[in-house]
Amino acid sequence: MLYRKKRYQVDVAPDGAIKVKPGDWLSKYSYAMYGNFDHIGEFGRMNNRGVLAPVQDPNRIVAGETLYHLPTYDKTLKSPGIPPPAPQMPRPKLSQQEKEALIKQLSPDFKAGPETVETIEKAVEFTDDVSKIAEMFEFCEELGPVGAGLAVIGVPIQTIAMWKRFDTQQKMAAARALAYAETAWAFNEPVPPLSPQLRTNILKGGGMGKEELVESEQAWNRSARDTFARLDAKVAQLRISKESAQAVLRAKGDDDRGKLCGKILKELDEQIKEVSDTPSAFRAWQAMHDVVYPQ
Repeated sequence: MLYRKKRYQVDVAPDGAIKVKPGDWLSKYSYAMYGNFDHIGEFGRMNNRGVLAPVQDPNRIVAGETLYHLPTYDKTLKSPGIPPPAPQMPRPKLSQQEKEALIKQLSPDFKAGPETVETIEKAVEFTDDVSKIAEMFEFCEELGPVGAGLAVIGVPIQTIAMWKRFDTQQKMAAARALAYAETAWAFNEPVPPLSPQLRTNILKGGGMGKEELVESEQAWNRSARDTFARLDAKVAQLRISKESAQAVLRAKGDDDRGKLCGKILKELDEQIKEVSDTPSAFRAWQAMHDVVYPQ
């Protein structure tokens, strides 16, 4: 039976046998059959004693060998059942050469350009799991050509909760919170509080005080929480691990929080320009570009 989802496919014989082809990975089989990369433990190989057992190192399967989808094998042969796998030994780390080979093999599947390949090459430094590399390609494809990942949120800043009710100061806070929250999410850190520098600017601004500070802080918090929720929802929609998405975003910023946050802030320029009430408001936004996470 041929299983196919998105670009992945695997041909499984009635007894569960799978003939491994060049460029195959267990993660591809998992996605083709289940729509996610989480079932790599359900594939096994026969040893020289005729005993079928789960593949111990999913990162290394060989073109030409025969593997088995264990549930199909068990059901078709009406065997007494495959015993649950013993705890797997730690997987050997992929060498740099193996990582490069995997990226090269996956790139055509995703029609990945040089920018995407460069991002993945950086991102794989954060994992040794081949299934995560496939997920990184999935996430990069979702991001598209943008530089830092705003496309993953999938919507313009005007859709941030309460956006239409915000004044200019609150909109600036909400937009800045988006960049800070995406950065925090990428590095697995909690939702960040209002930027200390922005807090100072509000209190020192002409005619603004504690009331404006409270309102800006409320706008910041709504935007930051909304950003976290959108990112979590996108990962769930793509059926990939959060770790893979985080690795891609970290790679976009060269594993530097300030650099990633700065890229996202600059990507917001055009949208901020459209919603700024005055040219001075937009200039004030741009003046803060060099003050990035967590300041």
